[in-house]
Amino acid sequence: RFLVDPTEMDKVNRGTLITPHIPVKQLELTTTDGQSWNAEDMSGQWSLMYLAGKQCERGCKNALFYLMTRLRQSLPRDADRIRLVLVHTTPPSQDLQAFMDQKLGSMVELSGDAGTLRQALAPAFDAPDADPLHHLYLAAPDGQIFMWYPTHEDKKSLLKEADGIHADLERTLKGSRI
Repeated sequence: RFLVDPTEMDKVNRGTLITPHIPVKQLELTTTDGQSWNAEDMSGQWSLMYLAGKQCERGCKNALFYLMTRLRQSLPRDADRIRLVLVHTTPPSQDLQAFMDQKLGSMVELSGDAGTLRQALAPAFDAPDADPLHHLYLAAPDGQIFMWYPTHEDKKSLLKEADGIHADLERTLKGSRI
C-alpha cells in the first residue's frame, strides 16, 4: 500500500509513536445509533481522533477547532483523505453542542466508555497515571492507532503542536496511496 518504504524514511515524527499499535476495536466505540465502530468503518481514510472527557474546556475546543478542523483545511489536496472523529465519553453538553454546530464542519461522532478508553490506551503512555482522554490520536485506515498528540490551552504551544501534526500528516499521506 505504500509508495515509499516507511522503514527507509527518516524518523522525524513530531507526535508520540504508539508501539505496538492499538487496534480501534479495543476502544469499543459505538455510533450515535448504537452500532459498533470497528476497523472496517475506518477503511479508505486516515483518522484524526479526539477523545473528549466529561468537560470540554479551552484545550478541548482548541483541539477540535485548530488541531483538527483547521489542520485538515490546511491540507487542501489531501483533506478528503482525513476523517475527523470526536469520541464522547458523556453526552455533549449544551455548550459543546453549540460550539460544534457553530465552529466545526463535518465530523464523525462516536461514543466510548471512559474506563475502557483509558485501559485500552494506557500502553501508549510512559506514565502509569497519565490520562489518555483529551488527546488527539492518529489512526491508519486499517484501524490501528499509531500516534498521539497532547492538546494545549495556550496559543503558542497550540500552534507549535499544529505544525508538528501538519508535518506528520504530510509525511504519512505522502507515503500512502490511501
